[in-house]
Amino acid sequence: QSHGAPVVPITLPPPHEIHLAHGITITTEMFSTMDRYYHSNHFKDLNPETRVTLSIGKSWSASEFLAAQKVRSYAMHQVEDLFRNKVDVILSPATPCTAPILRDDAKSHGESNLAQTSKLMRYMIHGNLTGIPAIVFPIAFDEDTSLPISLQIQAAHWREDLLLHVARESNGILKNGIEKPTVYVDILGGGEQSD
Repeated sequence: QSHGAPVVPITLPPPHEIHLAHGITITTEMFSTMDRYYHSNHFKDLNPETRVTLSIGKSWSASEFLAAQKVRSYAMHQVEDLFRNKVDVILSPATPCTAPILRDDAKSHGESNLAQTSKLMRYMIHGNLTGIPAIVFPIAFDEDTSLPISLQIQAAHWREDLLLHVARESNGILKNGIEKPTVYVDILGGGEQSD
């Protein structure tokens, strides 16, 4: 607001329907892509969480998948209307909480925690289902854990330029800019680093 951008409250489609449509769509698409592994000797090579997810994707009926696509279409029309008539971008937290602690065996066995995953993806599901672009970047660090707290910006299809512009402007208004945490992973440089 201090840089001249008015804040407009908006309402997105009901989260329960969006979450359900997203879950049906994504797991069905995963199964469709991995079908050849599901029905082969390679199935035993997949970790248990992947096997469960693929089995869930296989279980949806055609009518359930089509119903999910109707919800997806409704959500896409609503998003298009928002960007056409009300807002340039949608701002939200990236996640409703900082990163959770993983169990000790998660690195070797993986972790499938649907409730936790759904909670973490609360603000991402709508964009993921509708296919709109988004950018996420840290804006602060939790005082107790030093874990990053991030902002998510979503824009209309093909408006990645606007996302990058808003992210750059946001860096300029944040106290001390966007700082790296004490320990971070440089995905472009190839490894864990410390300041």
